[in-house]
Amino acid sequence: MKTERLGLFGGTFAPPHRGHVRALEAFLRVVRPDRTLVMPTGIPPHKSKAEGDTPEARLAMCRAAFGAIPGVEISDYEINKDGPSYTVETLRYLEAPGREIFLLCGSDMFLTLDRWYQAAEIFRRAIIVTLAREADPDGRMRTAKEKYEADFGARVILIGEEPFELSSTEVRRAIRAGEDLSPCLPDGVAEIIRREKLYQEAEPNGPMEKQEKRTLDEAALGELSERVKPYLTPKRYAHTKSVEREAASLGALYLPEKIPSLRASALLHDITKKEDAEKQLQICREFGIIAEDTDLLSPAVFHAKTGAAVAARDFADFTDEEILSGIRWHTTGRADMTLFECLVYLADYIEETRTFDDCVALRNEFYTRIGAGEDREEVLVDVMIRSFDFTIAQLLEAGQPVAAESVAARNGFLIRKARRQGRL
Repeated sequence: MKTERLGLFGGTFAPPHRGHVRALEAFLRVVRPDRTLVMPTGIPPHKSKAEGDTPEARLAMCRAAFGAIPGVEISDYEINKDGPSYTVETLRYLEAPGREIFLLCGSDMFLTLDRWYQAAEIFRRAIIVTLAREADPDGRMRTAKEKYEADFGARVILIGEEPFELSSTEVRRAIRAGEDLSPCLPDGVAEIIRREKLYQEAEPNGPMEKQEKRTLDEAALGELSERVKPYLTPKRYAHTKSVEREAASLGALYLPEKIPSLRASALLHDITKKEDAEKQLQICREFGIIAEDTDLLSPAVFHAKTGAAVAARDFADFTDEEILSGIRWHTTGRADMTLFECLVYLADYIEETRTFDDCVALRNEFYTRIGAGEDREEVLVDVMIRSFDFTIAQLLEAGQPVAAESVAARNGFLIRKARRQGRL
C-alpha cells in the first residue's frame, strides 16, 4: 500500500499573509505531499476578543489565502477542539496507518522545538520541515537539525529558501494605519478584512487602552488575586502570593505610597510562566514580541516579556506602565532599574518559599542588615549586586547564555555603589 504523505501547516493566521503563502508554496515544491492541511489554532485562553477577529473569520481568511492552492485543505479541527491545542495532540489525531506527516514550522519555532510539550513524541510522529536561509550564516538551523537527529532520532528537512519576512502583527498595524495591503495580503484576505472591518481597533497589547483603572484597594487586590488563579499552577500561585507579601514588606521600607501597585505587579508577574516554549513563542507572535537568540536558548526568560504583554491586555483595569515594567524586568533586570522594578525583582528572589541556598542567603543578609540599622539604599544596592552575581554564576556553570540586560543591571549597580563611595 502506498504511503500517504500528509502536510500540516498550523498557526494563528490572524490574518494569513503573503509570508505564510510563500512558506507553504516552498513546502509544497520540496516535500510534494499528497495533500496538506492548513489548520488555524483555536483562540487560546489568554487571548481577548478585542483582538479583532473570530474563529469563523480566520477560517474564511485561510480559505481565501490557501484554498485555491492544489492539494491544500483548510481544517477547523483545532478551532473546534475543547481546551488548549498542543501540536502533539493534533499529530495523534492525524496519525493513521500508512501515513507520514510532514510538519511545517517557522524558523523561530524550529529552534525551540526540543522544548515543546512532549517534544520527543512530536519528533517521533512527524517529519519536521522548516525554511532556512540558503547560507544559514551562523549555522543555527543546521546545528539544531543535527542536535534533534542525535538526541531524538528526528527526521528534519531544511528548505534552503529565503523566508518572506513579515508578521501578522505588522499586518494588523498596517490595517489600522489605512496602508495599502496589496504587498502583504492575498486579495481575498484583504477583501474579508475590509468587508468585516477586522483589526480596526487598537491592539490591546499596544499603547494602554483608555480604560478606567481600578483603585487598588483591598477589595480590588482581592479580586485580582482570584482572577490570576486560572493563569497559574497551584504551586506557582502559592509562590505568587508569597511574592505579593514580600513586595508589600519591601514597599513599606522603600516605597510605602506604592505598596498597592507593588502587590498588583507581584500578583501578575508570573501569569505566563506555566506556558512551555511552544506556547511562549505563539504569544510572542501574537504580540509581535521579538524573540532574541538568548531567549531561544533559555526560554525561561520568555515569561517576563509575554507576561507584561498579557497583563496589559487581560488586566488593563488593574495595570499601568509602572506595574507592567515591574513584570517585564522581574527576571533579568535591566540597566538603570527604577526603585519599583528593583522591589518587584527582589521580592521574587527572596520571598519566603524560596529554599535555594542563594535565595536563603540573600534573604538573611537583607533582613539582618536592615534590622541592624544599616543604610537602606546601600543594603539594597549590595543585595541587588549579589543577586546578579548568583544568577550569572549559575547560568555560566550550566552553560546557559546570560541575558545582556542582566549584565547591564549588575554593572549599573556596581556604578551606583562606586559613586556612593566616592570612587567615581
